[in-house]
Amino acid sequence: RARSIEILTLADADNGFPIKKHFDWVITRSREDNKVLLWGDPCHTKDVEQRAQDAELVDFFDNAPIALHWLSGEGIVLWANKREMEVLGYTPEEYIGQPIMNFCPDEEELVLEIFKQLGSGNTIKDVPVRFRTKDGRIVPLL
Repeated sequence: RARSIEILTLADADNGFPIKKHFDWVITRSREDNKVLLWGDPCHTKDVEQRAQDAELVDFFDNAPIALHWLSGEGIVLWANKREMEVLGYTPEEYIGQPIMNFCPDEEELVLEIFKQLGSGNTIKDVPVRFRTKDGRIVPLL
């Protein structure tokens, strides 16, 4: 599925002026003869605007100058931004989907306490955790 693909199309059959429109495209195969089918649904202006705002927010987090990551409730790395990947030296394939404890093995008590505090609805601020980089160095991250 491809979302919000901007294309030039004609305004209507009588007016040959090209205009920009956004479409959501789905590529499937026909069950009868296995042909490739391409379906395009026009996006509503409101959807396009929301997606643009979402993309801007994602870009903000992904390119932030500080290391950021999101974890599941079980401590699995769900996402990490480019800066965290640079600091730690791992590729997304090596990092995403792994338990965070694999990367901060000397901080188990502290990390468990952070999970406990967050799980209780508390906020934590400025608590550095020592992470091990791919090359074995130790770096503190908040």
